[in-house]
Amino acid sequence: MSSKHFSERPKPVGFSLIEVVLSLGILSFAFVGLMGLIPTGLSSLDTAIDSTVESQILQHISALCRQSTYTALKKNLLDINPGADPLNPNRPMPDYFFNEQGEELKGDQATQQASYVYAAAVICQAGTPVPVGAQSGTTAGTNSYNEVATVRVLITKRSAPSKIRAYSLFVANNGLAAQ
Repeated sequence: MSSKHFSERPKPVGFSLIEVVLSLGILSFAFVGLMGLIPTGLSSLDTAIDSTVESQILQHISALCRQSTYTALKKNLLDINPGADPLNPNRPMPDYFFNEQGEELKGDQATQQASYVYAAAVICQAGTPVPVGAQSGTTAGTNSYNEVATVRVLITKRSAPSKIRAYSLFVANNGLAAQ
């Protein structure tokens, strides 16, 4: 009897081509879904940046209002560029110009207009009466301290000039006399 010696082939170790192709297909399908979220995330980031910078601009203008006399607010003296915007006649001319960090640009108006990222138009309307329950003193309604100035701030971004964000600030009569 002769015995036949069969040489046993070693079992293959690793993944087959079909397994590799299937795993790559599943991974690519997952990555396509994740790639679809990138524009939404970038849009949310841009909105968050704009909101942060706009709040800094509002704090700056609010500080200007608090430091101004009430008479200056009544005369709308914070509106330093009265009139309509020549590029868009439906909105007022910007009064203040800011960089991407929300810091006011200094210098002449031509330099400011050449390098701004955000622009703000300020419109003051003084003489808004305070509601009766919130008035101080016994002479409610007869005292100029019982009125507030309504300051409207319209902020635009240079990259989106048609998008105007409107904010209202209420500034109490601080008792500062006109100088």
